[in-house]
Amino acid sequence: MSGHGFEVIIPSLAYDKDVEVTFEVIATGSKLETVVNKATVTNPEDPTNPIEPEVPVIVTPDKGKIVAEKIVNKDTISVNETFIYSIKVKNIVKTSLPMKNIVVKDSLPEGISFTDKIIYVNGVAKTGLINGVDFEVVIPSLAYGEEIVVSFETKASGSKIGETINKAKVVNPEDPTNPIEPEVPVVVTPDKAVITAEKLVSKDTVNVNEKFNYTIKVSNITATSLPVENVSVKDTLPEGIEFTDSIIYVDGVAQNGIVNGRSFEVIIPLLAYDKDAEVTFEVIATGSKLETVVNKATVINPEDPTNPIEPEVPVVVTPDKAVITAEKLVSKDTVNVNEKFNYTIKVSNITATSLPVENVSVKDTLPEGIEFTDSIIYVDGVAQNGIVNGRSFEVIIPSLAYGTDGEVTFEVIASGSRVGEIINIAKITNPENPTDPIEPEVPVTVVPVEPVEPVEPVEPVEPVEPVEPVEPVNPTDPVEPNPTEPVLPSTGVNNYSNVNYLLLMLGSIFVFISGKKRKSI
Repeated sequence: MSGHGFEVIIPSLAYDKDVEVTFEVIATGSKLETVVNKATVTNPEDPTNPIEPEVPVIVTPDKGKIVAEKIVNKDTISVNETFIYSIKVKNIVKTSLPMKNIVVKDSLPEGISFTDKIIYVNGVAKTGLINGVDFEVVIPSLAYGEEIVVSFETKASGSKIGETINKAKVVNPEDPTNPIEPEVPVVVTPDKAVITAEKLVSKDTVNVNEKFNYTIKVSNITATSLPVENVSVKDTLPEGIEFTDSIIYVDGVAQNGIVNGRSFEVIIPLLAYDKDAEVTFEVIATGSKLETVVNKATVINPEDPTNPIEPEVPVVVTPDKAVITAEKLVSKDTVNVNEKFNYTIKVSNITATSLPVENVSVKDTLPEGIEFTDSIIYVDGVAQNGIVNGRSFEVIIPSLAYGTDGEVTFEVIASGSRVGEIINIAKITNPENPTDPIEPEVPVTVVPVEPVEPVEPVEPVEPVEPVEPVEPVNPTDPVEPNPTEPVLPSTGVNNYSNVNYLLLMLGSIFVFISGKKRKSI
């Protein structure tokens, strides 16, 4: 046999003995309808006249039949895990012609998504076929015995847990009303989320009264987990650190009303894989604790509540040296001799990043012409006794914090031993800089008292001798009234007695006044 032909030799052909040459063939379908097969039989005794018997056969193809199968490379997967779907398509009709333009479609179910935009047909990448969660490919030709595999990679998003079924659709163009819909289930199971937390600080070293930020960064590092709900983040500030306000920021959004004293708790509603949550808040170093101050947070994963995470971060608090200023004040610029007034020495710490200065010394020695009215010195309104020594005193301000003034006040009087401008100088010593005391001063003008002109003496008046009483003339004895006669008043006699009495009284008063004037002179 050579190619499509053959030749056989019949060694001997006797009369009445038939010889049959038989062979099996197949209709390939490359030619349909009537196909004629012709043989050539050559008699060696008449080789120039071969016999050519022929026979026709009608070739008719059967309708192709497609089978399709949906398979998955993993039956069970975790959330965010990748896996591969495959759709296998076959023509199982041996007597059919190759089938043309077979359509393969797929629409991903909820919870499953493409990892890229590539569909593979028998291992060859095809792009531009995916539209959202759908795709469609066309198989140009599918002969009997040939298998076409359509593959694509997907991922379980976790939006649906449990069994998820993916169904494809394969359309035979010779039977388009009866598509094949192969399907396959996959079970999606999430892994338990593992949370990590990190405590960060905006500055490693801060001064006293300097502000800075803490940040707590929380992450879900389990790619195959569901988002974790209600992650608790707590923090209690260590000694020496205070909140500047009551605002906590979660991913930049202010959360009010959650600070309680020195502590707070916030809840992160949802923490997905590869999505960090940041809790940030502003604090200030008060200086009540120096050197290294460690702040520790507590982060609780509700899926593992017995194993909280406690990230911490140190910060070094260093105070600046305090700078003190002092001012001397007086309640009156000008006073009279023997007039009282007040001196005030106002001392301030002007370094915001310093610790309170302890034991600040305030001294004062009164200049000539000024005296204490008592022995009381007031420090911030509180009387301090027993510290005045002669014309001097010294008080100690126990603590002088930034933004808090210390006031030393005392009452004095201008004695008059010196008049005109008198300057009073105080001395304030900062124990952190004792060799450079501050000496604030203030002047006051003492006005002398004007001399009083003497009053001219008054000459004494000669005393007046008292007048001798006047004897009555022709005194008349009183007459007994006659009840039968009418009674009239003796007006003449009565008036005369009254005049005498009045003159006597005037004389006595005059003598009394004259005596008083001589005594005053």
